[in-house]
Amino acid sequence: MSGPAGLGAVARPRMMRVGFSGLLLEFDDTASRMAWNREIQRDPVDGMVDAVMAAQSILLTFVDPVALMLAGMSLQGREPEPLAEDAARLVTIPVVYDGEDLAHAAELAGLSVDALIDAHTRIDWLADFAGFAPGFMYLKPRDLKGAPVIEVPRRDSPRTRVPEGSVALAGQQSAVYPQPTPGGWQLIGSTAERMWDVDREQPSLLVPGDTVRFEAVREHATVTSAGIGADLDAGAGATASATDAADAIADAADDVVARIVVDATGPQALIQDVGRPAVGSLGVGQAGAADVWGLAEANNAVGNHAGAAAVEFLLGNAKFTAQDDVTLALGGAVGPAQILQDGKAVGEAPVGEAFELATGATLQIGFTTEGMRGYLAVKGGFAAEEVLGSRSTDTMSGLGPKPLAAGDVLEVLALAEGGAEDPTDDVIEPVEYPIAGEVTVLRYSPGPRDDWFGPEGLEHFEEAVWEVSTESNRVGARLKPAEGAEPLHRIRSGELATEGMVTGALQVPPNGEPVLFLADHPVTGGYPVIGVVLEADIRLAAQLPPGSLVQFERVVQFERVSGV
Repeated sequence: MSGPAGLGAVARPRMMRVGFSGLLLEFDDTASRMAWNREIQRDPVDGMVDAVMAAQSILLTFVDPVALMLAGMSLQGREPEPLAEDAARLVTIPVVYDGEDLAHAAELAGLSVDALIDAHTRIDWLADFAGFAPGFMYLKPRDLKGAPVIEVPRRDSPRTRVPEGSVALAGQQSAVYPQPTPGGWQLIGSTAERMWDVDREQPSLLVPGDTVRFEAVREHATVTSAGIGADLDAGAGATASATDAADAIADAADDVVARIVVDATGPQALIQDVGRPAVGSLGVGQAGAADVWGLAEANNAVGNHAGAAAVEFLLGNAKFTAQDDVTLALGGAVGPAQILQDGKAVGEAPVGEAFELATGATLQIGFTTEGMRGYLAVKGGFAAEEVLGSRSTDTMSGLGPKPLAAGDVLEVLALAEGGAEDPTDDVIEPVEYPIAGEVTVLRYSPGPRDDWFGPEGLEHFEEAVWEVSTESNRVGARLKPAEGAEPLHRIRSGELATEGMVTGALQVPPNGEPVLFLADHPVTGGYPVIGVVLEADIRLAAQLPPGSLVQFERVVQFERVSGV
């Protein structure tokens, strides 16, 4: 079997809009997809934010609709060079073939256990695309080298936790789980290789286009005492690194000017900023504040730049006590908030305006019946370790600070001299937040996969009233038919190849109940997207409480993307 990424003509992609700021490039062959991905990564299109490669496509996202329209014309003038298969980087991964499903997978593949291991190690695998979790790389055969094709179905019931380093099979693909996650692939072995490490210059061990070989070993390599002491220079370097790290921590502490104690978090409290743009190619979502307008409202009031790290709290019932004098502001959906001194209320805390919290005083935020998510900003911003350029907590991947808990101490940074690094005078216009039992109208743009439901399905989607499920979270708002409405029905059979996803995408699984993707959505998905919510209405989508009702209103797109 010759490599699909070998030399040959590079075909032009089909182009489809994804909302108002996304462009999906669809390919019929792997070689063209890989060549275009390399071309775009080396020379990004003007106005492009990110490029996410998936099974048969590349999703490009842009800063605005104008950049999207110009992108089609720009791409028409590109002539990517074919990839030379022998130029691919080779990565060898040692594997102990001790997986729980090894014998069962061999039986499913129609092979003996030894034959399965022999085939898995003989095949050269292509690192095709990243998705599902940071560092999770989908591998497909690049060169069989005389081995049989290995094909096994996913497990009937996914495991709730797959151990880090598990080597697995599904369909004709293989992969290594980079961290403990749920998963439905068949586990055939394990490796000690770190597939994902944010401390590396390139966090992901594998990048698209790599050639991967699995090597059977009897046991995982361990560091022995002899190995540790064999290189004194290396030991000295480690000591120096530890000293440097300690100095860095000390320097960071010098920037801390105040501290706030978390007394209560309510259902959930997280550190959030505007997230991690342009890391989708690593399988990492943007995350960040679910309602960036609420975040900006709080930050603007205290003079921070709009995306400074703040606390995002869910439904209220949160409490914070100042260990030092601080200037705070609230934004987003906030219940009644009081300032307490010695346990007694001494004033109300406004929303969208700065207020002082003196040493020993407490801010108590009550339950909100309007909306879901509020924001607490402090002058200077909250300190937290940056991961890939952001302090945000990604609840899906586990990147970023841990969810806050009672007793945590939040450190406050000094405001940069002269004010915020990027101050803004933008005015955040007030909105009426969604309420349980009441209908919120969200504007959306159909596609890219509305053809899976047809014109009648699209009409039903818009006419129906949808109820927000209690199973909703920062990954997405799960919608179910309300008032006797019916779920959506596909007019196409089969499975959709995994493709890139955007915030606001309305993905429809086989049960016909849409999921409206929010800040922590997966980078890729395998269910058709019937439409994408307008970016301006994500503010409302992020504030939908369980039991609230939604209807969708179609917005006419530009008639044509240039070059499509």
